[in-house]
Amino acid sequence: RHVLYPMRGKGLPSLGEDAAKGGGVTFETDTMGGRLPEVPPPGSGDAFTPAQTSRRISLKRATSRRITRSVGKVAVSLRARRVFDVDTVNETYGVQLHIFFMWELPYWEQAPSEEELLKNTWVPVWVPKFRVKHQQACSSKEVTYKFIRSNDPVTQPHMVLAEHLQQVQLFQPFDLSSFPGDCQGLTVDIEMEQNVAECELVPFSDGTPLGDVLRNNCFLKDFKLLKMPPRNVKRARDIFLEKLKSPRKKESLEQTGSSKHLGFLQNAAGMGKGWNWDGSDDEGGIGTGSNNAEEETTTIEIPPPWIASLTVTDPAESRFGERFSRLLFRVHIQRKHGYYLQNVVHVLFGVATLALSSCTYPPTDIAGRHAIDFTVILTATAFKQSVASMVPNINYSTALDRYVVACFYFLFLMTGYHAVLPTLFGVGREAMQGTFEIRINEDDENEAFEYITKKKLIMMQDADYYINIVGSCVWFVFNIWWHCAFRWKRWHGRLRYLKDADNFERGIGFLINPKEFESS
Repeated sequence: RHVLYPMRGKGLPSLGEDAAKGGGVTFETDTMGGRLPEVPPPGSGDAFTPAQTSRRISLKRATSRRITRSVGKVAVSLRARRVFDVDTVNETYGVQLHIFFMWELPYWEQAPSEEELLKNTWVPVWVPKFRVKHQQACSSKEVTYKFIRSNDPVTQPHMVLAEHLQQVQLFQPFDLSSFPGDCQGLTVDIEMEQNVAECELVPFSDGTPLGDVLRNNCFLKDFKLLKMPPRNVKRARDIFLEKLKSPRKKESLEQTGSSKHLGFLQNAAGMGKGWNWDGSDDEGGIGTGSNNAEEETTTIEIPPPWIASLTVTDPAESRFGERFSRLLFRVHIQRKHGYYLQNVVHVLFGVATLALSSCTYPPTDIAGRHAIDFTVILTATAFKQSVASMVPNINYSTALDRYVVACFYFLFLMTGYHAVLPTLFGVGREAMQGTFEIRINEDDENEAFEYITKKKLIMMQDADYYINIVGSCVWFVFNIWWHCAFRWKRWHGRLRYLKDADNFERGIGFLINPKEFESS
C-alpha cells in the first residue's frame, strides 16, 4: 500500500504526463509531486510494455530544465597554510587549505537576525559547493560563515564570507626522469559544483592574492621551494597582451580576455601597480598603464615559487555540456639532491672502486679476483634495491638509475676481463687448476708452467698492469663527467620545468621570457 502526500513549493520540479511518456522530468510553477503514471495490473498484457508513442528518455533534456538561482560572481582566495609529507613513492602530499569565498547576499535570502549572529548559529541558504580534485583523504574540515552587514543595502548589498579550513592528502604524479635533481609542481585543483551560470569565481578586488603559501610552515622532507629567477614585469605584460590580441582558433577574444586569464596577473605582487586591467583608461586600450614612471622603476622582481589562476572547465568534459569555474594553484618545489649523492652515489662509487683492488692478485689467480668481483657485485645489487625503493614503479630510468647501471657495467667488464685475460695468453687451463704463483725470476721453471715461457708471463703481467691503469683512469673520468653532467642537467631541468608548454596552459608560462631567463 502506497500513500501519496501532496507537497507544494514554488518553482520546484514535478512528475507529470511528460515523465509518464518517458520524456524525463517536467516542471510546473508551484507544485511538487503531482500525478504518478498509471501502472497496469500485473496480469494484463500491457504490464512492463512501453507504449508505442513513447519518446526516448533523455538525461540531458531532463537535467537541462533544472532550476538554478544565479548568484553571480564569487570572490575566492586560497592560502596553503601548511605543505607537508611529500611522498615520492606514493606520489602524494599533504596540504592544509584555507579557502575564502565572498559573495553578495542573494535577493531571495533574508538577512540573519541579531540573535543568530550573537549565537553564531546562522548558516546561509546558498553556499558555494566545490570539490578538491585528486583528493586521497581528508583528515579534518571546518566551515565558518560570517555576515557582513551593509549600511546602505540599496547601493551596497550585504556580503557573506565563508572560510573553509581542511587538511587533505592529494595525489600528484611526478616526472622523475631527472631524479634526484628534479623539479615538481604540487597542484591544487578546486572545481565548483555549481556551473558558471549560477556562480563564477573571480579574484578579490582589494588586491588580496588569489593564492599564497606560508613559507615557514612548509615541511617538504627532501624538497625545498624552487628559487625563482628575476623577471621583467613589463616584458611579461607585453607578451601576455600579444597573446590576448591573437587568440587561438575557435576561441573568441572576449573569452581569452576574461577574468579566468587575468586572475593571477591582477593579484600578483607588483603586477597590478600602475596597470589598469579594466581597460577603462583614456586611450581605451586593454591594460595600458597610467603610472609609467613607477612602472619603469619597478619592472624587475623575483616572483614567489607558486602561482594561481582561474579558468573554466571544458564543456566537452561534462555530460550535460556545462562549464564550471576552477581555481588552479601550483607550488614549485625542487628536490634536495645532497642526500642522494652522499648516501647512494658516493658510497656506490667507493664500492665499485674496490673492484680495482683485485689487481693485487696475480692474473692467473682467477678465483681470487672473482671472489672480490662477485662480493662487490652483490653489494652493488643491494644498493640497486635501495635505489628502486626510493621511486615508484615507473617504466623509464632516472638519472640515479643510469649511474647505478653504469656501475654494474663497470663491474661486469672487470669480472669478464679477469676471466678472459689468462685464456688470451694461453694459461687459462693452468690457472683453473689452482696455480697461484708465477716464479718468473727463477732459473728453473715451475712444473705447472713447463710449456709457458717467461716471455709470455712477462707480457701478460705487463698487459694486466696497463689495462688496470687505463680502466682506473676511465672509471674516475666517468665519475667526474657524471657529476658535472648531473649538475648541468639539474640546472637545465629547472629551465625546462619553468618554460614547459604545459605550464602555459595552466596560466604560468606567460610570466617568463625565455631569453631573459637564460641570461639571468
